[in-house]
Amino acid sequence: MGSFEESVRSRIVPDREARQAVNSVLDALLALSRERVEQSGLHVNVVTVGSLAKDTYLSRPDLDLFFCFPVDHPRKDFKKDGLDLVRSVLPDGQEAYAQHPYIKGNYGGYDVDLVPCYDVEDPEHLITAVDRTPHHTRFVVDHLGSDQKDEVRFLKQFMKGVGVYGAEIRVQGFSGYLTELLVIRLGSFREVLEAASGWREGVHLDIPGKGSVADFSEPMVFIDPVDRSRNVASPVSNDSLNIFIRAAREYLENPRESFFFPNEPKPVSLQRFEEVLNERKLHIMGISWPTPDMLEDNLYGQLRRLSNTVGRMLKKNLIPPLDSTFSADGELLVLFELENLNTPLVITHEGPPEGHSHQQRFLSRWKNDPQAASEPYLKNGRWHVDRKGNIPARDLIRSFMADRDPHDPFFAPYFKSGSVQADEELWRDERAHILARFLKKTPPWEDTWTQ
Repeated sequence: MGSFEESVRSRIVPDREARQAVNSVLDALLALSRERVEQSGLHVNVVTVGSLAKDTYLSRPDLDLFFCFPVDHPRKDFKKDGLDLVRSVLPDGQEAYAQHPYIKGNYGGYDVDLVPCYDVEDPEHLITAVDRTPHHTRFVVDHLGSDQKDEVRFLKQFMKGVGVYGAEIRVQGFSGYLTELLVIRLGSFREVLEAASGWREGVHLDIPGKGSVADFSEPMVFIDPVDRSRNVASPVSNDSLNIFIRAAREYLENPRESFFFPNEPKPVSLQRFEEVLNERKLHIMGISWPTPDMLEDNLYGQLRRLSNTVGRMLKKNLIPPLDSTFSADGELLVLFELENLNTPLVITHEGPPEGHSHQQRFLSRWKNDPQAASEPYLKNGRWHVDRKGNIPARDLIRSFMADRDPHDPFFAPYFKSGSVQADEELWRDERAHILARFLKKTPPWEDTWTQ
């Protein structure tokens, strides 16, 4: 192991003082939780799950406690009884929702999740989706060797450094449990990278003897050894998988610390921002909103859907985004990289096939429309019309947002009030770091873009 890897180890493996600190807070939280269970009169077992229980955490773990109800507890009472119980532990916590409510909060300076579940004996016969989590913890504790725990830590930090660690919607990457399974299956951090360097989309993995009882079509598949009808890797997107494959190959060729702890691009100045746009002959269009009071996963889910939907609309109007991103860092911000800020002078609009039931409606719609730049005409068996273009992208976006159905469950009402800006209008001190990351097209482990 190279000297820089020893440096990485010193930064990611918790020392004695850090372990004592987190264990002290965990013991206090467990004692409080069990006291509240006793006061409730419920027969509930409180267990620690997650990376802390498995000793695979990095510098500052979350405290994840599961409140395991007996399987004969009435289902009709479970949501209320479970939420009342965990709320009694953290009265100021924020209610979150998986299949049923749970509480997120802070205790002793650590982020905490308190989750009710059923204490099912067989995880292939779940009552709620979260019931398998204690089984995940037990599987890893039973199968991960003591010398492999730091291998997991290296893999987690590597994935964090290259930007693919986390199953949440913001990242769409590798969960902690998936990293643990990869080390259990393949042996070590380096052996995971060696295997990944040969992966392609559609890679399929499992623990020997724990193969699939279902078919999966996601970019990556790793069969959950605890519940063989589940793909642990289902959150991993094409982009995250391909970034990890590339990072693994490049690390094996030239290992260095920047894969684990990349340097963030410095905030871009207004002058440099304008210079880059001119050099690349491109434009940046952005939509922004104040951040609402909402859980991060819900927020990023809405931002991702909006970004994809607006991107498709721009592409349909012949201003296809070259790239896009979104963030919720102090404000909601969706960015698009465009070659042009206006549509072409004429846009060809494709209609239904000849003889289709919608043909007459299309012909009537465009016959005398002032936006039509031609009469409807047949081409390759379909009706087409040329319509007048040269429409500013910002007008298209504003009109699109204003026309959205307020009852559309995938379109938050506050999106209608978004501020649309382009190029130098977008630049602000508080956005300078986000714009720098968006302009830097090289991967995070390469420091080849300068302000």
